[in-house]
Amino acid sequence: MPLQDNAINALKSVKNLFKELGHPPTDAEDIFTYVLGITLEDLIFGHHQLSDANKEKIQEIITRTANGEPIAYTIGQKFFWDYYFKVTRDTLIPRPETEILVAAVLKKIKENQPCKSKTIKILDLGTGSGCILMSILKESKKNYSKVFGVGIDISTRAIDVARYNAKNLELDDEIQLICCDWNDLLQHFPDDKFDVIVSNPPYIPSSDIPKLDLSVRNFEPYTALNGSNDGLECYRQIISILKQMDIKDTTIAFEFGIAQSKDIELMMSAIGSFEILKDFANIPRIIISK
Repeated sequence: MPLQDNAINALKSVKNLFKELGHPPTDAEDIFTYVLGITLEDLIFGHHQLSDANKEKIQEIITRTANGEPIAYTIGQKFFWDYYFKVTRDTLIPRPETEILVAAVLKKIKENQPCKSKTIKILDLGTGSGCILMSILKESKKNYSKVFGVGIDISTRAIDVARYNAKNLELDDEIQLICCDWNDLLQHFPDDKFDVIVSNPPYIPSSDIPKLDLSVRNFEPYTALNGSNDGLECYRQIISILKQMDIKDTTIAFEFGIAQSKDIELMMSAIGSFEILKDFANIPRIIISK
């Protein structure tokens, strides 16, 4: 599609196109702010003109998007919480629902740790891009004198992406990223005590993956989606590990999938009492220790 020189007019055209394609208008905004290297506010209130190079890049991204590739992968980043995170096809794309997990954990930290001089130590199982762990760390740094996070992931490429994000968010000194299976966790941290343990593990039943939207099943990493036959295998593994750790007074929070609430509650009851939080569609999505 031909693009006008005026950025706002061109943006309106792309938004209309994306509406026809079934994409949210925010995808168009993400493309333009990325290509022009400006904020959304500057795009809306500024008077920007598109160069030929800008138009060519936007057209390229539109074509890839029309073929099903998610915007986050075409531009290589995704806004989550208050920050931009690098994402690649080796990491899941952060979802708005996962911000509920971050908010719930931050609330628990505030409730449980009134002493501002205390060190807050957080463990993220299956960290991916690091968006959950790093968002919690960035916010906690505003209130506590020292915070430290450990993120583990079985994918070396995911860990590389997380390391980039840690450096970009100036968290190098507050984070340790390890490529390992979480079943090896106790070998790395046999005696460590964490204030928070958080995870958004793979929870899609294997048979459901072919039914997912094309942009998910064809582009996002299979290993980060596949939760085995019933979608619950990762939770079984994690809970087995937690039973071997000192988790007294530890906040534990997980995201889970549709219709998994009852099974998750039953499994988690073995290590303590929990509450369920719903997502924006009023679907049970987060379990967090009371």
